[in-house]
Amino acid sequence: MEKKLKRIARLKGPFSLSGEVRLQFIDIDFAQYLVKNKIPLHIGGNSIILSPTACRPVPKGIAFRFLEVADRTAAEALPVGNVNIDQCHLPEPTGDDYELSDLIGMVLIKEGKAIAEIVNANNYGASDIMECKTYTTENHEQDLIFSAPMIDDLIEMIDFEKKEITVTEFIEKFIKI
Repeated sequence: MEKKLKRIARLKGPFSLSGEVRLQFIDIDFAQYLVKNKIPLHIGGNSIILSPTACRPVPKGIAFRFLEVADRTAAEALPVGNVNIDQCHLPEPTGDDYELSDLIGMVLIKEGKAIAEIVNANNYGASDIMECKTYTTENHEQDLIFSAPMIDDLIEMIDFEKKEITVTEFIEKFIKI
């Protein structure tokens, strides 16, 4: 059975002389989950597999220790890039949890009418930002691109099954509809 990998972080390079490696875009709770459950991390696709043994928060990320990385020289040999895990190792969502990639393709609904589609989503620390394309014409020749934050004042409801996000009138601050 082929593994289905999910990107969870980005390897930025060595962090200390003792072989720690800094990962970005991952929170400490999830990092501790990976260490506690001994979940293998795939670096550069499936070519390098590392076993996390410890982690700690550091500026701009989390420093990890891996069984296979003995010192700084070994940490420097690792390729900078995406860090993935097999999706079967992901924890069950708690209801409010979602992956940014889950938002792409979802439709924004205002007062029962589809107004835009999410074409990209990014995390900028304070909140996730949706990049949306409006539904202004049937042939989409004059669609507008706008960005909006995933905040309580804007999001009324998210329905992942229907792939819809119901938004409030606050959306008008980001685009004139």
